[in-house]
Amino acid sequence: MKIIYSLLLTAVVALACKKDGGSGKKLYLGKVYSNDLLSEEYIYSSDKKAIRRNRYTTHSGVSNFAGFRLYEYENDLITRVLAYNKDGVLIDKTNISYNAAGKITRLDLYGNNEMLDYYYIWEYNNQELSKIVGYSPNPTKKQGEWLVENNTHNSVVSFRRYYVSSGNLYLSDSAYFTYADKKIPDHWQFYEELMYDFPIDITLESIFSTSVKYHNIAVGPYKATYTFSEKTYNGQGYLISQHYKLEADAGLGVTATNLNMKYEYIE
Repeated sequence: MKIIYSLLLTAVVALACKKDGGSGKKLYLGKVYSNDLLSEEYIYSSDKKAIRRNRYTTHSGVSNFAGFRLYEYENDLITRVLAYNKDGVLIDKTNISYNAAGKITRLDLYGNNEMLDYYYIWEYNNQELSKIVGYSPNPTKKQGEWLVENNTHNSVVSFRRYYVSSGNLYLSDSAYFTYADKKIPDHWQFYEELMYDFPIDITLESIFSTSVKYHNIAVGPYKATYTFSEKTYNGQGYLISQHYKLEADAGLGVTATNLNMKYEYIE
């Protein structure tokens, strides 16, 4: 079920959050540091498309390489993502389809072979993403659906994910977002904008949000509040540091995690 839960927002930010054209020098996210330890690194092609993302664990007080993703493009859109572990072994791959307007219409998820595991269909209302419906193939069976709400600025402010059991829909988890006054730059195109691993990977959400409230009913229940504060920007308006606080409650009391985040950019 992890795959089903994590795929809810595989197009939410890119399709439902207005980007900011910005002004001045165009910069691209290069490295992310957690408590001064390298946690993420993006590598680009000569035309500034993200072609690889390296991940590092920092739990032991040092940066340890944990795996990477490779990104493939057609017509300037990300159409395939390959995920590998730290030993370079393929874990899974994802194919993304678009309509003529460049909006995602379908996502196909495979393991480390050519067998389709799940696929997801995007539905729109007035050009805004409103629902994602997930299916398993052979035979086709609906596995869940996800409802998305947007504000007047076309930013996603909440989602609710449901799973199917005995033909009925049951709420799995939900999240509510509060945004800073910064938007994703027009020239950025990251697969991670799509919230594939939410709430495990929230790097880009944290850059442009001030808080996220998350409630997982299916597991726990588990409640979490993410707060992103003390944001500092460089002269071009890009975030260079902030404080990250996670307050989590799995039923045994609230535990808090505090991190000092730093961000480096390339031209």
